Amino acid sequence: MRNTVLRDDRGRPYAVGCVGIDVTDDRRREAQLHLQAQTDLLTGIANRGALFDELRARLADGDGCALLFCDLDQFKIVNDRYGHAVGDALLAETARRMAELGGPGDLVARFGGDEFVILSQGRSQHELAALADRVDEAVRRPWTGPRGPLSVGVSIGIAVASPGDDADELIGRADRAMYGAKSHPHRHGGPPRRADHAGD
Repeated sequence: MRNTVLRDDRGRPYAVGCVGIDVTDDRRREAQLHLQAQTDLLTGIANRGALFDELRARLADGDGCALLFCDLDQFKIVNDRYGHAVGDALLAETARRMAELGGPGDLVARFGGDEFVILSQGRSQHELAALADRVDEAVRRPWTGPRGPLSVGVSIGIAVASPGDDADELIGRADRAMYGAKSHPHRHGGPPRRADHAGD
């Protein structure tokens, strides 16, 4: 609403002019643009910017949170052998499977390339490890490629926020834990490639 006081020649107010403007379409466009800015266009899940925004907000609240940093194994082989279209389809399918595993308070985001992050809150170490196991199982499940079933692995690093942590520190710890998991080759029938880093 826009209200304007109408005055006579002597400057005395005698009426109020009101003009109503419907801003529904403008607000809808603004919401759509905000959503696009927070969404990874390839996979449809949250992007890196949305992850950092949410992570900073949760760390500021002081309620505690944890990260699962997930990096696909053998993705480059699939991408090089079958092309970027197949690689993109694999990333989209991986994102869909991870999003299905996330709980109501979780944020699943594509960090970049073949890296994904699950931001979680209110889970114990045991529950985080169980979630990592489910992610490992879901990602490794074969999917239909151009020449038959294809599958990739995943290395997962877990980091739990400590008092005073900022977003970069927590991401860094989760990333280092993931590389720790990647440095121990997965053996068929053995445990998933996962490493935990609870922080200092």
